[in-house]
Amino acid sequence: VERRHTLRIRYAEVLLTVNDHDRRKALKMTQQQLAERVGQERSYIARIEEGESDVRLSGLLSIAEALGLTLSFSPTTELATAVSYDM
Repeated sequence: VERRHTLRIRYAEVLLTVNDHDRRKALKMTQQQLAERVGQERSYIARIEEGESDVRLSGLLSIAEALGLTLSFSPTTELATAVSYDM
């Protein structure tokens, strides 16, 4: 069974999805090791995992790449129900 790893960060009307904590643990990687892979301090990873830090897209891309993940963008529920398409 494939498990989807997600950490949800709301930005405007887009829900940006990636998860580093569960994925990092599954890879038996420490915060320090992940931080080194993305060129940051361990505290940077800790703040992200604790939800205490705003993250730039470039940071998310680096983390996702280091964890072998991809980022996906999808409309929030509110946006999805508010948008209608005329065909």
